[in-house]
Amino acid sequence: MLRWTGFGFLASLVVALWRYLSPRRISEPVSAFNIGFPDEYKPGSVSDKWVKSPYKVWIVRKSDGTFYALYDECTHLSCALRWEPGEERFECPCHKSRFDVEGHLLKGPASRALDRVAIKLDMTGQIHIDTSRRFRFEKGEWEDPDSFLKI
Repeated sequence: MLRWTGFGFLASLVVALWRYLSPRRISEPVSAFNIGFPDEYKPGSVSDKWVKSPYKVWIVRKSDGTFYALYDECTHLSCALRWEPGEERFECPCHKSRFDVEGHLLKGPASRALDRVAIKLDMTGQIHIDTSRRFRFEKGEWEDPDSFLKI
């Protein structure tokens, strides 16, 4: 019996030492990534291809060819959004805030528009998104040339 207790103690000591000495792996969300070429997105479309974690963006291409990327978080309590194609709007399933296709607030309880994130063409002609750079409508930041992409 004493041998098994000693063996168990030694095994737990080895495991504890292994956990202490092995490097910690912290997975961070991806903030900068390419989403493909402009011709992969139809004019007048909303793409949910990049909504799932770790990306969390809706890609919108207006009829005139302008692109923008909306961050997939309701500005009320950060719930993930749902696109309602028949209504041409985003809706928060948690508290029913609504936003138009450009991200403007239509109905609360959210108190402001959705955040846009940086979008540009890279050197290869692909669309590049950077979610670490956000733009707020209420601060006039949607006028920033990095908040939309004109094709």
